[in-house]
Amino acid sequence: MSPILPLSLFLGAILGVSAHRAGLCAVKAVAEVMTSRSGWLLWSFLKASMWVFGLAAIAGTMTDGIAMRHWPMSATALLGGLLFGLGAGANGACSFSALVRLADGHVVMLFTLAGWPLGMVGVHLLWPDLHQRPTQAPGAPVWFLLAIGPWMLWQGLRIVWRLRAEGWGQLGAAHWPLSLSVTTLAMANSGLLSLGMT
Repeated sequence: MSPILPLSLFLGAILGVSAHRAGLCAVKAVAEVMTSRSGWLLWSFLKASMWVFGLAAIAGTMTDGIAMRHWPMSATALLGGLLFGLGAGANGACSFSALVRLADGHVVMLFTLAGWPLGMVGVHLLWPDLHQRPTQAPGAPVWFLLAIGPWMLWQGLRIVWRLRAEGWGQLGAAHWPLSLSVTTLAMANSGLLSLGMT
């Protein structure tokens, strides 16, 4: 049996644990900005992107790079994003958070989980030519490491220093610091990207 499937499942589990331990959720991030005028959760999403892009650039220095794909920007894509955002707001949770809440025992999230494939099938039946195939995107440029490399090193050292100061036992705690969770999530996502799973 190919090792790709068990490795992908393992990395997916790391994604889930990381999101759960920090309570990462796009809906919460927007609510945080609107209510408390702070943006720690929103900033954490940007940090995760920076980590993934930086790790992809590192992979490009040692291998042929990670295959990147993107979907063309169009009015349909914007409409889909708007509908997804409205649905997440009505649901009170983004896709990550819906699964986390389901794992926490919020059985009502099963309706959300069932709604995803039902909605996709429904839209496909109504509009069969809607789906656009992704196109190949250029990989992360190696020169990007010159800009982001020092930040990645600083962030990594901060996490290690904090773990050493507060004890490695906090990895088993119910709540992780955002920086630890986002870095772990980004590393797992980079692993999935390198396997061609995203």
